[in-house]
Amino acid sequence: MYRIIAIALLLAVKSAGAMDFWAGSTYYLRGDFTAALREWRPLAEQGDARAQYYLGIMYTNGEGVPEDDRQAVNWFQKSARQGNSQSQYHLGILYANGAGVPEDDPQAVYWFRKSAEQGDARAQFNLGVMYEFGEGVPEDDRQAVNWYRQAAEQGHVRAQFGLGLMYANGAGIPRDNVQAYTWFNLAAARGDERVQQLATRRKTMLREEMTSTQIIEAQLLSGVIADRIDRATGIDRPQPVPSSNPAQPNDVQVQAPGAPRPIVSPSQDTVRESQRYLAALGYNPGPADGLIGKRTRTAVQRFQRNAGLTPTGQITEELLRLLQTAVTQEQERQAAEVPAKPETTGSGSGFVVNRAGEILTSHHAVERCAAGATITFGDISRHAMVQAHDTDNDLALLVVEPEESCAWWSPTCSDVFDRPASFSELPRASLGAEVAVAGYPLKGLLAPTLNVTRGNVSSLTGLGNEAKWLQISAPVQRGNSGGPVLDNAGSVIGVVTAKLNAVRTAQETGDVPQNVNFALKGAIVRSFLEIHGIEYSRQPSDEALTPEGLATLAHGFTVAVTCRE
Repeated sequence: MYRIIAIALLLAVKSAGAMDFWAGSTYYLRGDFTAALREWRPLAEQGDARAQYYLGIMYTNGEGVPEDDRQAVNWFQKSARQGNSQSQYHLGILYANGAGVPEDDPQAVYWFRKSAEQGDARAQFNLGVMYEFGEGVPEDDRQAVNWYRQAAEQGHVRAQFGLGLMYANGAGIPRDNVQAYTWFNLAAARGDERVQQLATRRKTMLREEMTSTQIIEAQLLSGVIADRIDRATGIDRPQPVPSSNPAQPNDVQVQAPGAPRPIVSPSQDTVRESQRYLAALGYNPGPADGLIGKRTRTAVQRFQRNAGLTPTGQITEELLRLLQTAVTQEQERQAAEVPAKPETTGSGSGFVVNRAGEILTSHHAVERCAAGATITFGDISRHAMVQAHDTDNDLALLVVEPEESCAWWSPTCSDVFDRPASFSELPRASLGAEVAVAGYPLKGLLAPTLNVTRGNVSSLTGLGNEAKWLQISAPVQRGNSGGPVLDNAGSVIGVVTAKLNAVRTAQETGDVPQNVNFALKGAIVRSFLEIHGIEYSRQPSDEALTPEGLATLAHGFTVAVTCRE
């Protein structure tokens, strides 16, 4: 049974009514529970729902009376039946935990719903929990998302964390890393120590799957939502005062508490840009509204401390330049990680490396193939399983399942598999050398036949000067991963692994890259095969083939790889 911890909160809202009730409230807040009970009990017995609620709280906590869950249930029920949402919430807690009443999840759900429908965030969160785990109601992730969201948007940090999990797992809602990161970010910023730890851990995990653009988007969205919550819950924000300087009609002045005179702020555009950069760096300054409120000043001070500056909290043109530089450096750092973290796909390409029919491909093309992969060549398809893999170098070896294994080059399987691929005998690729990439890109969009593109070796290292990569200009698309990179003689000199996302890079740098793609060098690939005892052949690269001849050769050993349904 999922246990829900009850937190008793005294929410005294003054309205016209019996002075005895407010006298009881005064005594209660002073800690004089005996006097509070003296004022409240007669009102409760006369049917006052507020007094009945507080009697339930006092019996729950043993304040002025012996702790007695059954008496608490009695008073909460009287109040709840009159529509008191707080009593409905606490009654749900008691039924969920079997305190003062037999444990009864459906009754807990009934009272949580009553309270949740009146807007109680605690009840909304607990109702979400009941739906997620199927306690008292049929398990329903969509309903869980609905109630978590309502509570999260009121600032309930555990609901924010729960909503983040639903987005991260794609439970009850399409998987969305930006939304998941956004809600984890909010929970980490405002939750207790435990929630902060859990949310921060989840953020760290998500960062490995997200681009820098997505992270910045999530941080900006966090600021927008946090400000909306603050405004809805009545958190004060400093209000702008019109400038008395006619030369600066767009400037604002903020009266600093205790200051002898108003302090003139920078222009709203400068503040607004600074807020955007602060949000991108994770400092949570609130919305980019051009106003220097408490949250913005706090964010500036945190940035200044981390940068080794005096934490004045003031926004200046110099600060704006420092923020711009910091964001640029962060984007460059994250962009450098692109080749090492290729996007996970459910399809790719591969090539036969020996006469046993063993096939080399990219690990990220098959890492989700829990039931194995389907190898397709022309009209022939075979089931295969992952025999070995290297996540650091993004390689995997597939072997055809024993009951279906055969010599693929024989007429009994396929009479067009001329021979397996061979690796180049040359120790390394040459800068500027012509290359060809063979594979099956954009499955379901392009024709399901072999695609061969040509280009050159653009660099002997990858991003960040990583020595195990080759940069090539031959165009590649999603689905090319795992396919061979061939020299002019048709020998393998690398394996396609990643491409630089043109749209993403344009958003981050303002420049659109053209055919910036990466392949793992042949020497690394051969080492992988040797470590796992896989036979392969090498051949000289001294006789160039015609483009047609090279394509025909590649057609003899290149296969499509898809996850088995």
